[in-house]
Amino acid sequence: MDGVIINGAYFMNDRKLLFSVLFVIGCLCGSPASGDESRDALKTVLKSLRAGDAKALEASLEGIIEVGGKKSISGLLKLTGSVPPGSQTVYWSLLEGISSFVDKPALEELGSYIYKHKSKAIARDLLHALQTSRTRNVVYALAPIIRKGPDSLRLKAIKKLARVRNHEAVDVLVEVVEIEEKKSREEHTSVMVAAAEGLTMITGQQFGTSAVNWGGWWKTNKDKPLRVSATGGPSEATGTVVDHLSGLRKKGFIGLENAPKKGIVVLSAVYKKKVRRDLNNDHMEEVLRRMGIPHTVVYREDFDKFDLRETGAILINCAQSNKFCICPTCKPGGNRNNRLYRCTGCDKHIIFDPSLTADSVEKIKKFVLAGGFVFSEDWIVKEFVEKAFPKFIEAGFKLPDHNVTIAPVRGMATHPYLEGIYVVREENEADSFDFGLNDLEDDDGADDSDEGEDEGGGKGRTIVVKRGDDHTVAPELRKIRHNWQIDDESFDLTIKNRSRVVSLLGSSDVKPRSADDKKKPISIVALAFRPGSGKTASIGVGKSKTPPGTPGVVVQVLSHFGKQHSDTDEFSLQNLLLNFLIDSNTARLNRSGKARKR
Repeated sequence: MDGVIINGAYFMNDRKLLFSVLFVIGCLCGSPASGDESRDALKTVLKSLRAGDAKALEASLEGIIEVGGKKSISGLLKLTGSVPPGSQTVYWSLLEGISSFVDKPALEELGSYIYKHKSKAIARDLLHALQTSRTRNVVYALAPIIRKGPDSLRLKAIKKLARVRNHEAVDVLVEVVEIEEKKSREEHTSVMVAAAEGLTMITGQQFGTSAVNWGGWWKTNKDKPLRVSATGGPSEATGTVVDHLSGLRKKGFIGLENAPKKGIVVLSAVYKKKVRRDLNNDHMEEVLRRMGIPHTVVYREDFDKFDLRETGAILINCAQSNKFCICPTCKPGGNRNNRLYRCTGCDKHIIFDPSLTADSVEKIKKFVLAGGFVFSEDWIVKEFVEKAFPKFIEAGFKLPDHNVTIAPVRGMATHPYLEGIYVVREENEADSFDFGLNDLEDDDGADDSDEGEDEGGGKGRTIVVKRGDDHTVAPELRKIRHNWQIDDESFDLTIKNRSRVVSLLGSSDVKPRSADDKKKPISIVALAFRPGSGKTASIGVGKSKTPPGTPGVVVQVLSHFGKQHSDTDEFSLQNLLLNFLIDSNTARLNRSGKARKR
């Protein structure tokens, strides 16, 4: 049988996957214990996989989600480990199906599987996929890893559980606070702090990290209805990801709000001296302005003299870096190349070179090696990154203008820089994620009229969640992929040192511009690396792992903000940028000694 393609992902000529498919079919068909519905639903999934029909695959996954049950989800889990590395779309399609189950038995089985494989990439990716779940039964999948898993996974699971408003979630988080206090009575662990903050988000109570107070309060109130305040969102919307931050990410953002303006520098290609032109292909300063993040815009002409001593991060706008004619008699015409039209209509050319000077490249390089952070867009990979750090990445072949689907690179789903990208956005606290709020009763039988609301715009109504029957929502396939628009002549990113470069987001849909260019199974859309020699600290793990003197981080993305078609798509990059800036601000405070003083 020949291979097939699902959304550009070629996979079925892989023997491992084929054998796995046959194995699952054999197990189901030969096991009288398996229910007819689960067996038939899984057969439909396998049939769509073998046919390479993307729409049929999605429909079959929706069907098996509706059937639910331990056997249904177990069959899908058996397939995940056999999907070839290049079949990104197939892999995440299966994880979308697995994370969309809503019944307790299936989610308990999923929780056991994640814990059993806690040291493997599949556990991180499944935990990431669960961020899209809308059922409060998700607690049964999260509980095993929260109780006994490694801290990195526990923190991810706690952040999800903090958005589940039910008694079972409180049970688990109170237990975690008590366990962590016994482990370390002198120092509050990150897991303990996260669990305590999650409890505050769910209950509205303010007991900090006191296990005694949380345990005592919950012992008295655990059999009572859980009162949830239906508060609205921020009074002033920014139209950015800032409007949708959970309580566990707000602290880092507050740190950015309080940072000096020079803490973040946007390097802009606006020229006012030799030529009066804006050569930026994007304006990240506008994104920061909408987010409400202090920053300073520095023009390339002035950068060599700019003092970077207060700066923690440099954001380099993608810009025109190719030489062109600025003769006043020239007229643009002819074929367009390098996002510019050729100069016509004159025999005298005044060539202008807008690229970063050698001094600027060296200055930014030294900044990174001294601990500074750089966020680099699109063409900057060729203009700066491959010049400053040639052993890490370089610009590959040019790409055409087209739209692709992006998802986390396998095993990187829980990376701190991807926090918030694939999480369902909370529009307001009253209906966030539909966690049990469809079957709630208004306190004291109150109706939904405006009479029970506070004067401040409807923030005072109280809703009661009763302990009782498991709550599920209508089965629905939860998407964990976004679209991403690639600009014309963007460079495919080539990784030269795979042991030192962290691939974050990728796509199997990226098309080469020319038939002569070799198509990659997966093209990287976002990556990060920390330069320097020898062993370096991990990226994005917090201040405890990045002491002063540690080299900074470079993040490179394919394309840029200004090309995206929707808020949802742009929010992918906004979240990546925000996580990067929070990390860079922590590193800046460490270098200055202010973090320790606090």
